[in-house]
Amino acid sequence: MKLLRIYVLLFFVGLGLSCAKKKYPESVVLNHAIYYTSFNVNGVQNVFQAGVNNYYIYSDIVQDSNLVYNFMATFRKVDCQTCPLALSIQINDYKTSALNAPVTTDSSLMIKPYVYLPQNASPGYSVNFTSSYTRNDPGATYFWSFGDGQTSNVKDPVHNYNTAGTYQVCLSIKGSNFCASSMCTKIRVSSSGFNTSISTFNFTGNTMTFSHSTIGGFAPYNFLWNFGDGQTSIAQNPSHNYLIQGAYPVSLRIIDSHGDTAIANYNAVTKTDLSSCAANIGASVISLLPGSQFEHSKIKISFTDENGVVFQSNAIAQPSGSVFEILSVEPGDRNEKGELTKKLHVKFNCKLGNGSKIKTIDGGDAVICVAYK
Repeated sequence: MKLLRIYVLLFFVGLGLSCAKKKYPESVVLNHAIYYTSFNVNGVQNVFQAGVNNYYIYSDIVQDSNLVYNFMATFRKVDCQTCPLALSIQINDYKTSALNAPVTTDSSLMIKPYVYLPQNASPGYSVNFTSSYTRNDPGATYFWSFGDGQTSNVKDPVHNYNTAGTYQVCLSIKGSNFCASSMCTKIRVSSSGFNTSISTFNFTGNTMTFSHSTIGGFAPYNFLWNFGDGQTSIAQNPSHNYLIQGAYPVSLRIIDSHGDTAIANYNAVTKTDLSSCAANIGASVISLLPGSQFEHSKIKISFTDENGVVFQSNAIAQPSGSVFEILSVEPGDRNEKGELTKKLHVKFNCKLGNGSKIKTIDGGDAVICVAYK
């Protein structure tokens, strides 16, 4: 009887030990780790788990030159930015934001399918130009040069630029009585382009009032007007009296609260001058074109292979079967910088390119975290 009790005791001890062997730490079991990714590259499975094999998930938020926030998540070895076998996922915000402004993640990171950034696309921009002419002359002709090699004969054209930048835009107007005038000004083209233009009103004799139309930049502004006759003003909308009737080249320089500068030129003609004619330029709207690289809610995936070569999804045209979808969004832990994060469950597949080399990612599944502010 005593021997029987010993066997029973040994049986339950052995049973307890066998159950204990099956209880692995959660971070070691795929899909039970807090943050992980599993995906196939050309048929070979890759599994990265935060806290396993010295891997960590780095979360970040970056605001690009077009003021679009990029939410970033990267699986790589701890303190090794160039190590092989790493995966990075970038999710673009759905809108532009003021510099360093907070982000409303509930509307930025949505449970829905996303589209990949297009292959090697450059950001495109549409600009609405307006002309003005001091003569009421329906027979006047117009010639625009947009600074990118393109021209137009339309009075108020809409012009598309392939890339962001600062362009020297020129307009020449010739009246039906052969009174001709030209002027040039610089236009800054980007989704956050800081630009200004000049207009006039309240003409009395040789006196006129100047006003500005400003887009972009960050208030408050500092103004410096040059009236073309040696006189200046720092008023926002100054009035100025010219001692002699005629036409004058007026300029305005505006400096915003971040130290950025916008400059406008204007051909001003006094009311008493009946012989001069003047052409002027306005740029009223600058908008991002659909399909451009920095269009909102776009995805980019980067994979560093075992040789340290980086392959990216925007280096190759994506087939129709490429997929990226956010399946769930919930609050995450603070990252190593102490920033708030969102925890996302995503699935994905796509093509990756590096020069003439192509890799295929399929079966992608991940729980990632991205920082926000």
